[in-house]
Amino acid sequence: MLTVFRLYCMEGLSAAQIARKCKCSRPIVFIRLKLLRRKLGCDPADLRQYSAHFENIEESLADSRARRVYRKGAACGDGESEDDPQ
Repeated sequence: MLTVFRLYCMEGLSAAQIARKCKCSRPIVFIRLKLLRRKLGCDPADLRQYSAHFENIEESLADSRARRVYRKGAACGDGESEDDPQ
């Protein structure tokens, strides 16, 4: 499902292109898209407009500095890192 999500929503490939790339049938791709629709609560086609945003999120999570972010505090606006003793 993740591969179909990435190829369909982020890269904008069609179901036929995904099937060729993944070496599976188009009905399998459609089944995955239906599962994604059910899990996400929205149509995967609607998520295509956010593909650039997904890429930015992915890049920020891959950033080596992201390991030192205090995520609870960052969500609340507190900028302290996990390594900082209090």
